Amino acid sequence: NLVNIMGLKFGKEYNTESDVKTLRYGHLMVMADQDTDGSHIKGLVINFLHHFWPSLLDRPGFLQQFITPIVKATKGKRSKTFFNLPEYTSWLEETGNQGKGWTIKYYKGLGTSTSAEAKDYFSNLDTHEVNFARLEDDKFQPEEDDEFGKVLPDTVASGSDIIDMVFRKSRVEDRKQWLNNAPTETFLDYSEATQEGVKYSDFINKEYILFSR
Repeated sequence: NLVNIMGLKFGKEYNTESDVKTLRYGHLMVMADQDTDGSHIKGLVINFLHHFWPSLLDRPGFLQQFITPIVKATKGKRSKTFFNLPEYTSWLEETGNQGKGWTIKYYKGLGTSTSAEAKDYFSNLDTHEVNFARLEDDKFQPEEDDEFGKVLPDTVASGSDIIDMVFRKSRVEDRKQWLNNAPTETFLDYSEATQEGVKYSDFINKEYILFSR
């Protein structure tokens, strides 16, 4: 299992470089399908680390994900890839003709990619290898005009709070407020992921929520 593979020790804190060097690997990459079930798997890994070893989520690039398309649209020599269905739906609407003239391929999982496509993924790691940002830096003061500012409970002010809200059994009412009032057309735009990586709060609010609904 993950604990044995990484060499993790329950009860041990990984706060220093020497602590982390006791692990068998310096990074953990999640390679899951890009559908909502894959988002669920990512969320479970995040929650597991957050519960037992939160300091690992504060290390730049410790937790990574390898993303692959869920939809690909081609037209002649042009191609567009989409890493979630809401992003694809938004593009269809922007075309004005529901993508007429484009050939659409849906991917049911990693196994539906061809060997040529897999080679392309690994030849373009800058696109497909995405770090999560440091959890310690994931703090915010929701503004009135922020798309999630009006729906998150007042007790939520950081990525750590959001992870706790989503996975702690006792926070049922907070989750109801979040799910019932969150924007329905939001999605995580991986093209905007910076070198610092995707914030855990953005992952929960814009990707994991698609599984929770």
